[in-house]
Parts: sequence; structure tokens; C-alpha cells
Amino acid sequence: MRKRLISLVLAVLMLVTLLPTAAFARSSPEELEVSVRYCSGHGENDHDYEASFLYSDGYFNKSGYTFRQDLCNASFALALAAFSSKEADSLGDEDKNFKSLMQQCGFTDADSNEWFGKAPVNDSIGVCAANKPLRDNGVDYTLIAVGVRGNFYRLEWGGNVHIGDSGEHEGFALCREQTLTYIKEYIAKYEITGPIKIWIAGYSRAAAAANMAVGALDNGYDLGNVSLSPHDIYCYCFETPKGIMKEDAVGAVYNNIHNIVNPNDLVTYLAFDCWNFARYGVDHVLPTRGDYIYDHLKPAMVAEFDKIPNNGGKYSIDDFHYIAFDLSKLGRDDAIKDMGSSVTQKEYYKMLEKAMTHDFAFSREDYVESLQSSLVEILGLIFNRTELDLGLALEIFTAKIQGNYRQLLKNIANPVGMAKLLETMMFESLNEADITRFSAADVRQTARILAERLINMILKDPDVVATLLANINSIISAHFTETELAWLRVLPDDYLANQQPAMDIKGVFRDVTGKEWYSDAVAYVWTGGIMNGTSATEFSPNRKMTRAMFLTVLYRMSGSPEAKGTLAFGDVSADYWARDAIAWGVSKGIVCGYNDGTFRPVSQINRQEMVTMLYRFYGSPAVSGDLKLFSDAAAVSAFAKDAIIWAVDNGIVGGYNDGTFCPRNTASRSEMAVIIQRFCEM
Repeated sequence: MRKRLISLVLAVLMLVTLLPTAAFARSSPEELEVSVRYCSGHGENDHDYEASFLYSDGYFNKSGYTFRQDLCNASFALALAAFSSKEADSLGDEDKNFKSLMQQCGFTDADSNEWFGKAPVNDSIGVCAANKPLRDNGVDYTLIAVGVRGNFYRLEWGGNVHIGDSGEHEGFALCREQTLTYIKEYIAKYEITGPIKIWIAGYSRAAAAANMAVGALDNGYDLGNVSLSPHDIYCYCFETPKGIMKEDAVGAVYNNIHNIVNPNDLVTYLAFDCWNFARYGVDHVLPTRGDYIYDHLKPAMVAEFDKIPNNGGKYSIDDFHYIAFDLSKLGRDDAIKDMGSSVTQKEYYKMLEKAMTHDFAFSREDYVESLQSSLVEILGLIFNRTELDLGLALEIFTAKIQGNYRQLLKNIANPVGMAKLLETMMFESLNEADITRFSAADVRQTARILAERLINMILKDPDVVATLLANINSIISAHFTETELAWLRVLPDDYLANQQPAMDIKGVFRDVTGKEWYSDAVAYVWTGGIMNGTSATEFSPNRKMTRAMFLTVLYRMSGSPEAKGTLAFGDVSADYWARDAIAWGVSKGIVCGYNDGTFRPVSQINRQEMVTMLYRFYGSPAVSGDLKLFSDAAAVSAFAKDAIIWAVDNGIVGGYNDGTFCPRNTASRSEMAVIIQRFCEM
């Protein structure tokens, strides 16, 4: 192989996974404080750290499309716990922190895939899972927690730069498949059936795997003998790289995927937009310099950051400064000029992206042909050394680059001199990190290759390269999870939530434009697979609901369980389209037939009948009060009184502007959609 290695700098640029830590103080009577142990991703350490988080089953009582700050914080704990442990006695014990967290949160059957039991390979990924029963809106669910390994994964580092010459990121796609395969195997192993909810989280590389795995679930990936609505997927991805093609990322159905993104983190820009990469879901962007809230909250955030152990030193993101490099003045002191904060870090990354994809790797094909195999090899070689702290070596190396960038730039006309300087810094960094077992020839070859590519890039993009070399250490610090954690601690609960777009049905049905009072509800029930259109292009919002239609909706919400037994209704044949839903509803006491032996499936359902069926579906809880607020309360049938009191008290239904309830008014499909959305989100 012509090139066995590529530089540590490019390794950093192409994907660096660093550290985390935590301790949240917010609490409520329903929340449980849990202790999370996790391994750090940088600095000098040979042990795990400990942090406190909050957890509650109540985090999963609304749609996964609704961003929740409390669930986001708990998901960060899940992502940390899924890291391998530096205190493990063996490979098979490296999921110990995940198991501890799950036990504290009341989950059972904590388990992990094969890569937590044997040495990783380039494109493997560790995945953990556990489960617990959960009841929500009258339905018994199994909540499955899935943690994807996002740090201390050694040889798997090589897969981060396994992009491939076309289509989605090949390395991340392999991670997605392994994640989905394990979830399916876990469900089968522990004989989980019926409705499920999935809670999944990951950091950095693991965030890409989780992001793409949930994208596949939203697209209908089959997990076996379970039912899963997109509303019941709770996916939080932290510092998520891009792994899919832009054209595949379009669709509101993916908005149950929440990406928590630091705009100063270079990892979130990889793989590059110029190569048509994207990620699924909604980006919830942390504040950065120039945002309205940044200056107001920064002091509190930095105070939190300083409390976190092993945080990488002082908060340095705002130390970023733009450097102008005038090639015509090469060799003179005024060739390099510090332009201060004239360009933000976020703006600079767009410039860097263009330079990297045109003048460092000339195309995606050039990257694969000339650089990919070397990157995969060097990352796997270095990070497979479990006893060494390579994060420290990277930090030392990048600090040396940042401290000596002027010397590097002066050597633009001397490739040998630039390669020699890089070589010296590489040797010094490895030795200072107490890493002595490496090939000196490989390091020299790496320095030579890097010098060749850097010189070409400097000639084309002198300011970009100068700025990179002068700021590389602070650029890397933006990927430290302490920074993200500190922001999560101090942000108002609605800051990231307000970045969640409303569900949009526009363009799906010809008869729902997105402006109607019921549009959000139609989007909700359609996205979740609760209600379908009456055709491929129409929802028929004004069509009246029948008994069979409404019961089918409840049946789907319950996971469409197997309906046993025979039906004695003369108007429901064995092959009737709603036969299973009717059989299930009768067996559960949700509905019954008429005295003449019929079920009347096509009879239109009225408001009091609909509310009564929903009340029974929920479990017929005890109620108190009356219906005196409605002028026509006397028109409510005795069988429906408690149901209507319950529905009104919970905001599921209301009366009309004239003070009536109109219990015998028939219900339309649009009204049904609104009522179901309110019920599911109460």
C-alpha cells in the first residue's frame, strides 16, 4: 500500500469523539435521581467518572415528535452510560455502566450485542438494550431503552471515515444495520410482543447510528411481532454527524429524531454538505456567539462548565480568531494577520468545507481512492490500544500545531521542511502521552502525505488553512461533551423545544391544505399510522365516522393484537375488513352489539358513543362532578355521563359556543383526529 497512514490532524477533522459529564439539579416529585458512570473521551484518565441525572416514566407519555428538555437530559445520560467502561474487568463487562443505569431506572433484561463481548473491528458498533412495562393512555406498552456506544470503542474508529464513493456513509450505514438487527434480536430473545415504545440515544458516531436506525424505523423497518408507532419513538442524538443523502432526509415523519447540535462543532458538519450528506430529523441548535441569548447565558454556562471534572481546561470556543495569510508577502512578518472575530466559527466551517472537498480531497472519489484506506488504518491502529490514552496524544498534537502554525505556514515553499516539522510534532506528542510502540517510518510517511495535501490547500485557500492551524485546538474543544452538558444545564426549558417545527400535512392530501383547524391533528394521526386517508390523495375530513371506523382506530392504537374467538353478529362476516377490530373491542368490553343480534358497523357514531368507547378503552377511571355547564346535559344518555365528564375534565372534548354539548351529533373524521390527538397527548 502506497500510503499506510494519514495524519492525526485529518483524523481529527474527519471525526473525533471526545468526552462527556453531567449533574442535573432540576427535579419534580415524579422524577428519580440516578447516578451514571461513564468513561471520559479526552485528557489523562484511566477510570470512569460519575454524574447525576433525573429519570421518569412520565417522559414517555407524549409523542416522540414533541421535544422535551427533561427527556433530552435523561437521554444524554443514556448516551453516556452506553460508552465502554475503563473500569471493566473484561470486554464482556464493558456494558456495566449501562446495566447500572437501567437497574436504577427500573428496567430489566439489560443486555448488549456481541461487540460488548469481544474485540471490536473497523465497522462494528456496540449496542445495549433493556426494557420495562409502561402504561400510557389505556395501553400496555413495553418501553425498550437502546444505548449505542459512542466512546472508547477502539478499532471501530476506522469506520468513522469509511465514507464510500457514492450514496450514504458506508461506515455509518453498517452501524445502522447492526443497531436494527440487535434491537430485533433483543425483542425476539426476551419474547416481547404487542405495542412497544423505543427510547434510543447516542453521542457522535453513535448518534449517526441512532439517527439512521430511527430513520429506517420511520420508513417501516420490521422489528417482528410488535407494533410501533413513530409517535412512540424517542430518539435523541448528540453532536450528530451526517450519514445519509439529502434527498432521503426530506419528510416530517423523521421529526421524532432530535439532533442536539453545537454549531461550533466541526463533527456535525461531517460528512460534508458539498458531498450531498445530511441527517434525519430536527436540529436543535445550542447557542453560539451572535445569538440573542448567548451573551445573557454564557456566564452561567461557563460556571457550570468549570464545575465538570476533566473538562479539557477553560472554555475556549470564543477564542477562535480568523487569520489572513498573504502569500505575496511570504517570509515577511506581515504575511500573517490576525483578523480577530471578523468571521464566526460557524461561518468559517463553510469555508473549510469547500476547501477540504475541493483542494484537500479533490472529490469524494479522490478521497476514497487516495485517503480513505489510510484513514481507516491509522484510526484503527491507534485507537485499538486499550491501555493508552490517545485522546491525550491528540490534544498535545493539536496544541503543538496551534502553537507553531506560523512556522508551518512559512514552509509552504519547502515540503520537506513542513513534513519534518509535522513529523517532529507527531513524535513529541506520542512520546509525551507515553506512547512508544509505533512505527517511526509510518509517522514519517504520514507527515509527508499531509504536507503534500496541506501545501496544495494553502496555495488555493491560504486564509482557511492559516485559520485552521491557528485554532485547531479550540476547534476540537467544541466537540467536548462538557460544553454541551453545560448548555443543557442552563438553557430555558423552551429554548431547544421552540426549534421543533409544527407537523405539516401540506402536500399529502388534496383536501387538507395545512391551514384548517384540524390540520395538525390530521398530521398527527396520519404520521402515527392511527388514521389513514380514504384514498392515496384524500383524507375526507368531513366524512362521518362509523362504529367500525372508530373501533379500528382504537384497535390500531392498542397495537392490533390477535383477535380470538367467533362473532355472533349477523352483519359482520368472517372476512369483513374490521372483523378483528370488532372482535377485540367486544372482548375488551369497549363496545357491544344490539339486542337484535347485529353490530351495525356502518352506522354513524355520535359524540357520546365515541367518548364512551374511548373512556372504556382508557379503563373507565372513576370520575366526579356533573355536566351542568352544558345547557343540554339532560340529553346525555346515562351510559355516557361518566365518560363525558372524564373527557371534558381532561380536555379531550368540549362543548359548542352556544353552551351545548350535542351528545347525539355525529362525528366527522376531522373531529375524530382532533379528539385522538388530544387523548394521546393528555
